[in-house]
Amino acid sequence: MRRDVMELKAEDALLYLHDNAGEQGKVRAQSDYMDAWIKSEKARVKGLFVGLSNAAAEDEALKHPKYLEALKARKEANEAWYEVQFLREAARAHLDAFQTVSANERVNA
Repeated sequence: MRRDVMELKAEDALLYLHDNAGEQGKVRAQSDYMDAWIKSEKARVKGLFVGLSNAAAEDEALKHPKYLEALKARKEANEAWYEVQFLREAARAHLDAFQTVSANERVNA
């Protein structure tokens, strides 16, 4: 890839990282929240099965529709976080490549 093209991609990557940092933080916070919330939801659903042993209540909770809905919400939050994470890694890769090319040019100049 030509240096001028790499420089434009590096600028775009830097802008992406800077301009989206706040939103990406919110996506991460939502994912973390859902990871914690799912435990509370399982405990709540498990409490619906009074009179069953702990193991039986756990089994019932794991297949309860409310818990399955919670799992789906957690999956969606984690998918959003992973998408953002991989986009950030791609942006950093562009910056790293540009830095390497620039350093090599300085050495060879």
